[in-house]
Amino acid sequence: KRFCADLSIRTSSIQYESDDLMRPEMGDDYCIACCVSSMRVGKDMQFFGARANLAKCLLYALNGGRDELMLDKKTGKPFQVSPKFESITSDDPLNYEEVIDKYETMMEWLAQLYVNTLNLIHYMHDKYSYEALEMALHDTNVRRFFATGIAGLSCAVDSLSAIKYAKVTPIRNEFGIITDFKTEGDFPKYGNNDDRADEIAVWLVKTFMNKIKKHYTYRESVPTMSILTITSNVVYGKKTGNTPDGRKAGEPLAPGANPMHGRDSNGALASLESVAKLPYEYSRDGISNTFSVTPASLGKDED
Repeated sequence: KRFCADLSIRTSSIQYESDDLMRPEMGDDYCIACCVSSMRVGKDMQFFGARANLAKCLLYALNGGRDELMLDKKTGKPFQVSPKFESITSDDPLNYEEVIDKYETMMEWLAQLYVNTLNLIHYMHDKYSYEALEMALHDTNVRRFFATGIAGLSCAVDSLSAIKYAKVTPIRNEFGIITDFKTEGDFPKYGNNDDRADEIAVWLVKTFMNKIKKHYTYRESVPTMSILTITSNVVYGKKTGNTPDGRKAGEPLAPGANPMHGRDSNGALASLESVAKLPYEYSRDGISNTFSVTPASLGKDED
């Protein structure tokens, strides 16, 4: 432990994994084959699936599938990305139950599009560039994982928490699109070991994974989900408008399962406790938490 701690402090490059979570499922001979994805050596493979931006999905739910940033080049009006769904039409503070109902509908559409798109990608990849060399090193009967993922988890959770526990009033542009929010009052934030916010995070992970599982996956692979962004949280943030939690358009989303920047105000342990509540059985492709502390918090000297 002292060696690992020392190396972590000196390099800031050590990744820790929970063997207690993975060993019952994977046995002793497994490895981390992607960023946080565990697989049995020579027995498993993964169809990689990147991630879906659930913070952006929430904004689509409010606006009936119309993009809050992008205009249709032909009409000059907000671009209709999804099929037309009923949007929030009232200018009163957002109603949590109504938002959840529309959010679930939008996630249903997104999950189907996500899985079907990945099915197409992996079919064509196998057709034109099958990884024969790598697969020659696997057993005959390979277990295939169909990896999906979530981006913007903490942003979506805090936004839903704001709608539920504070007063969030939508602000519209000239097209009637909700492009900003007036949030009055405080609300529980993910990353502080507060069940009010953390339970929303658990619900969101379970809900989206259950919607993914409804659809056929290429080669009857096992659907899994990660809570991981690597550095794409910055790019996703650039394409995501203002959110009800107070995040401004274009600002980065938090990476992986991390709390939003600066909102985990109850200390390191409380932040980790929130992340630890996320159900691994619904995110078997891995849960990533990029954790950093200031050198001073570790002590004044090496001893």
